[in-house]
Amino acid sequence: MGIAVSGVIFAPITNFDVSVLNRAFALNLQKIEGKLHLLRNPTFDPRNRGDFIVHFRRSHICIMNTDVADDLLFKNDFTSYHLLSSAFPTIERMIFFCLYDSGGSYGYSAFAHGELLRRKVYTVHGGTLKMALRFPSKKNGNRPF
Repeated sequence: MGIAVSGVIFAPITNFDVSVLNRAFALNLQKIEGKLHLLRNPTFDPRNRGDFIVHFRRSHICIMNTDVADDLLFKNDFTSYHLLSSAFPTIERMIFFCLYDSGGSYGYSAFAHGELLRRKVYTVHGGTLKMALRFPSKKNGNRPF
């Protein structure tokens, strides 16, 4: 047992709809209104390709699904970033993340204005930090996040 979650978070956009995810990832998702209680529906799991959780808030949208973030974080495959940035061209910043508590893996990749700013991935099995890039310095006063 433990936490197993991954996905992407970005600033809210107008007219966001599940159909955008369907087009971006070649899926056939259906919108489920309201709250979903995972214990009552054990067949739903955002670690499965077709199971997405999307949280809409005033300050952000969070899309949780293994396929959205894991290839980018663990295989250095930027396909998800390119699909999302094409589907949502007005998004300037995205953070892909994962936390697999039971497996001991965590990480994130932060993008701004089409550039990878910082990336950190840690896996217990490897016991090492896979990759880390520094944020731009504060000297210019232009922090991207």
